[in-house]
Amino acid sequence: MFIFLPLLMNLFYINQLSTRMTYIIVLIQFIIFLLSVHQIRIKIKKAQCLILFLFSLLFIHAVFSSLLSDFQIESLKTTILVFTTSIFLILLTISDNKPEITFNKIIKVQILVGTFFSIIAIILFFFGHFSKISGRSVQVVSIGIIKIYQIIMGNPPYYRVASLTTNPNTLGIILMLSQIATLYLLRIDLIGKKKFIFLYLVQIIALILTQSRGAIITTFIMVIIFSVLTSKNQTNRIKIYIVSLIFIIVGIKIITSGYFDIFSRFQGGLSGRDSSWRILAREISRNPFIGVGFGVSSEAALAGLEIKAHNIFLNSLSEIGIIGFILFISIWFTGILSSFIMVRNNKNNKELKCTYALVFSILFALIFHQMIENKLLVYDYVMFMWVYLISISILNLNIANK
Repeated sequence: MFIFLPLLMNLFYINQLSTRMTYIIVLIQFIIFLLSVHQIRIKIKKAQCLILFLFSLLFIHAVFSSLLSDFQIESLKTTILVFTTSIFLILLTISDNKPEITFNKIIKVQILVGTFFSIIAIILFFFGHFSKISGRSVQVVSIGIIKIYQIIMGNPPYYRVASLTTNPNTLGIILMLSQIATLYLLRIDLIGKKKFIFLYLVQIIALILTQSRGAIITTFIMVIIFSVLTSKNQTNRIKIYIVSLIFIIVGIKIITSGYFDIFSRFQGGLSGRDSSWRILAREISRNPFIGVGFGVSSEAALAGLEIKAHNIFLNSLSEIGIIGFILFISIWFTGILSSFIMVRNNKNNKELKCTYALVFSILFALIFHQMIENKLLVYDYVMFMWVYLISISILNLNIANK
């Protein structure tokens, strides 16, 4: 609940109904934490102390940058919102008595959400009719008095689909995570091949229909990394490299051929992101150590622009400066390094190896995804998933070898 409740803010229906949904969700998260406080028993270990220490330092630094910001109140509100909930989640995760069971439950929920959104997106894409709701272009299917619709972007007939979310890129991120989660369940034998093929195919079709370049490319990176890390021998790894190379060559050929309009967006450049990047780069040179205030780069530097920065690295540098950026990257790379070490240390335990390989694949691939997105330090479901995976990476899970 703590991780997935913020996903409600990304649903178009709910987003239209209430602008206070964030505060309602935060309240529920706070109640969840209070109800769990008596169960929190943290076994003090170096890695756990390090993550809590780094997050606390980043929190303090973000508060300091907020106090010096021209948008003090807005920055402080965002700082408290993001970091208190993140620290709550870390405490809940590292004190969990059965983190292995929780992990697989979260993975299954992720797949359920991704598959559900995918089926709706595909049905509406092929059977929905074009309409306008609240000034937005949508595809609608009517079932009696009930109307189900999804936001669409781009040009006909290959609209970019968003399913029940507010944006195709948001749907892309959800599917990016759910598809690798589906592959993980197959690898640890929790689902059969027939079920895997159905679930995976549905999600990949919907992912392509989003035309989210970042999510599609990151998905490819995740699958390669996870497959290599969980392969049984060197021969299988070589096969993966060869197949991946073939996919890359064929993909580039299809995209550049111009025969398939649905892939034309891959030739569209940065979609205006470079303009905001240049502005943020100048802002970083003016406030190199403290930044303009956590969470307020849009107000402090990008006011008036139609497109935001969509780059976690430039965003964090501009908002919390070099000091905050080093702390943020240290947290991220602690998760990457810890999960990779655990993969190497659990070569003979299939499920543990796959679990840490999944964590590493996602955390590492997000480096590329966040070059064109900004989701890891924003109060959002993606941020909580990132915090959770980092927390899992520092735990010594106990899964019996099958």
